[in-house]
Amino acid sequence: MKNIFSMMLCMALLSSLYYCSDQGVSPDQREYIIPEENISYYDDLLPMLEGKCGFECHSGNPEIVEIPFLRKEEFIDFQISVTGDVLVDTLLHQIDPTRAPLYIIVTKFNPYIGIETMPPFPRSPLTDNQIKGIKQWIAEGAPD
Repeated sequence: MKNIFSMMLCMALLSSLYYCSDQGVSPDQREYIIPEENISYYDDLLPMLEGKCGFECHSGNPEIVEIPFLRKEEFIDFQISVTGDVLVDTLLHQIDPTRAPLYIIVTKFNPYIGIETMPPFPRSPLTDNQIKGIKQWIAEGAPD
């Protein structure tokens, strides 16, 4: 009897996890909430960027795109070939995150390839919370 009860409880928990999850929702439509401070690239930003920006654009496959953006170092060290700007210069942009090319690309316009903000249509745009999270992450020195 005890085993049946345990099994039933387990099934109930599993089914509640299924119905409370993002099942059936495309990754770019999921809600990614970024904390207001102490933002971690790998814990907070990367899951959102993978879901919102997608692997078909930033996959790490050079035949698809030249900027994979899967590791934090690719944001910090990546030089934009047209201008030589670095997406996030921690010394310079920590003082004013709004001047970081990464922030400009997700808020205003992507001047480097001449299209709208990232991610482009038809993907859903970043929310105010996600944009503020990127800005705060830069202001905090772009930690892991």
